[in-house]
Amino acid sequence: MTTKRAATAHHEAGHAVMSFALGVKFVRIIIWDDDDGEVMPECSRCESCVAYYEKHNPKDDEHAKRIQDDIQREIAVAVAGEIAEVVFTNGSVMINPEEVEVDRRRAREWACFLHIWSNRPAPCRWSDPCDISDPFLATIRRNVEQLLREPKTWRAVSVLASHLKNSPEPCTSWSDAADLIEKNGVLFESIPLSSLASSR
Repeated sequence: MTTKRAATAHHEAGHAVMSFALGVKFVRIIIWDDDDGEVMPECSRCESCVAYYEKHNPKDDEHAKRIQDDIQREIAVAVAGEIAEVVFTNGSVMINPEEVEVDRRRAREWACFLHIWSNRPAPCRWSDPCDISDPFLATIRRNVEQLLREPKTWRAVSVLASHLKNSPEPCTSWSDAADLIEKNGVLFESIPLSSLASSR
């Protein structure tokens, strides 16, 4: 039987394993209760990064390119929780609808942001640029699902989810999570960024 806590644990483990495989460090994973959890990133995009990216073209500015790459990683991490939960529940139930909606909105906003500023020198202007970026987001979602369904990646998600579900402590540190993930064959920064946005 699929419990809410198990689904929440798989959701957070999906975020954490994708973070780890893409080389994105997090501080800790917290399971607040049966319905809610969080992977707390070590760093996320701040206003100064956004402002810098808006003024510099990633095609010829190394720092802007790093910001663009980091945003693509954040999109992949955001969608990985829902995908892991759906894989675990066989798509039958959305156990954490509020958290899933927050993740979807975050991923779509970042995809939209990247798309708006990809048309240099002037950003594109139309009624809903997010509609234009949806195919890009769909490609990332499809590739993240393929990566999560790979046997060693899914094994790492399952083992970490089991640890989160059964741990007497609500919080798991970066080092404990990293140890569990690596023991199951997923290495830090082992997924190349190019595999996320490419059509397979």
